[in-house]
Amino acid sequence: MAFKTMALWAGLLLAASNAQAMTVGQPLPVVGIKHLKEGSLTPESLKGKVTVINFWATWCAACKVEIVEMEDQLKAALADNSFQLAFVSLDKDPSKGVEWFKANLKDAEALMKSFYIDPAFETADMLKVDSFPMTIVIGKDGKIAHVQRGFKEGEGMTEHLAKLSGELLKVAH
Repeated sequence: MAFKTMALWAGLLLAASNAQAMTVGQPLPVVGIKHLKEGSLTPESLKGKVTVINFWATWCAACKVEIVEMEDQLKAALADNSFQLAFVSLDKDPSKGVEWFKANLKDAEALMKSFYIDPAFETADMLKVDSFPMTIVIGKDGKIAHVQRGFKEGEGMTEHLAKLSGELLKVAH
């Protein structure tokens, strides 16, 4: 029994040592975030685009409020081909997130192209996602421009994300 406990702790420590902290100004350390249907969000797919990555789950009430606000606030940026949005569902059953999207978003069908999954928390653990929701803004250079942990309705957090995204889009135009 003691050996199993030691092996478990050793495994957890190894996993923690493989995690990479997210630091503003550094490249996003992502191997790949899997899309719901096909493909992945990779460092190569980030180049030349402003990318907003939002880690969320249907069991997180604040996450759902934030996504609804993000849909409205980022509408202008979504029209720009140099912008991409990635909603990364952490639900063990991705169909729950899909159902929630379809029931609660005005333009759910269009936003499904932005639906990514991480049911085993592989990417979330690697990036040390430590709060829900957690949003990362990546500039066109592939570097982290902003990390937002948590969400509080009425504090202008999604407005700030929209403004920052707009500013990053203008920088390289």
